[in-house]
This record gives sequence, C-alpha cells and structure tokens, in this order.
Amino acid sequence: GALAVNIGDMLALWTGGRLRATPHRVSSPQSSDRVAVPFFFEPNYDALIAPLDLAHLRDDRGIAEPFEPIRYGKHLLGKVA
Repeated sequence: GALAVNIGDMLALWTGGRLRATPHRVSSPQSSDRVAVPFFFEPNYDALIAPLDLAHLRDDRGIAEPFEPIRYGKHLLGKVA
C-alpha cells in the first residue's frame, strides 16, 4: 500500500515556492485493484493568504520567495479566468 500527498498550488504560493505543486495524475496497473479517497481542502473565498515566515528554514533550496498577501478568491478566479 501507499499514501500519496499532493501539494496544491495554494500551498506552493503560501510557502513562497518552497513546496512545489505536483501534477494530479492517477494511474494504476490493469492487473491490480486500486482504492482512491481524494480529499481537497480550500481556504474560505475571502481568506487573506499571507506569506509564511520561513527564513529560519534555510537549505539547498534557499529562502522562500516573498509575495504580496492575496485573497484566496482572487487567486482562485485567476486560475480559471
């Protein structure tokens, strides 16, 4: 068995790119059964998404890119518009 956790684009934004969004693909060999239980979590439409302070987490990826706080609804509409 396995557990897969996909990082979404909002978590990628929130961490200033420190965590990267993964493509959401599902594939399974034809010879085996598969059970998938997806769970999606989204902030409130009017939630203010501000950058996390990750300056203390320095590693080979460097420091997270700063961004201006944004309302989740504006971000969401920007993805589908």
